[in-house]
Amino acid sequence: MSINMRKEGALKKMILVGLGVIMITVISGCSDNNMNTTNNTDVKDNNQTSTNEVLQTDFSSKAAVALQPIGGGTVTGESAITYNEETKVMSVEVEVTGLDPDSEHVQHIHVGTCEEPGEAIHPLDNLKANADGEASTTNTFQDVEQFDVANMVLNIHQGADLEGDNAKQISCGIVVASE
Repeated sequence: MSINMRKEGALKKMILVGLGVIMITVISGCSDNNMNTTNNTDVKDNNQTSTNEVLQTDFSSKAAVALQPIGGGTVTGESAITYNEETKVMSVEVEVTGLDPDSEHVQHIHVGTCEEPGEAIHPLDNLKANADGEASTTNTFQDVEQFDVANMVLNIHQGADLEGDNAKQISCGIVVASE
């Protein structure tokens, strides 16, 4: 094979590779920019109005929850959630007041609303109140592929397990992305 034929073959390969790169660039540039949405007619937004499109809010920073009493109770508090997209680690800190002294309470992060919590996707360690009715926990989750704050709530239950009246919610808050 002559040198000219090898050069010609190499040139053809370079042209084909270049065209391939250009085609991939053009195709990806023309793709749908709404890749972060899903259609779901059963999901409701935080204002409780139906929607056909739920925004997937991916972030590598923080979310917050303002816990409010439910059913005439007194339990209030806040939660700070941090998520590191690179390490896939999520940390959830919860601080509450207004619990019965020396009581214990189940808490979860759910998909849904405070009025209709759905599946518990992140069970948290039980809150254990001190003599003043204050409690705090910090939970760390490994290998969290994505943390989507859309339609998520954190709730606290009446008791240390989910048997009978202990399953009743006494405090809840909507998870919202924060700076």
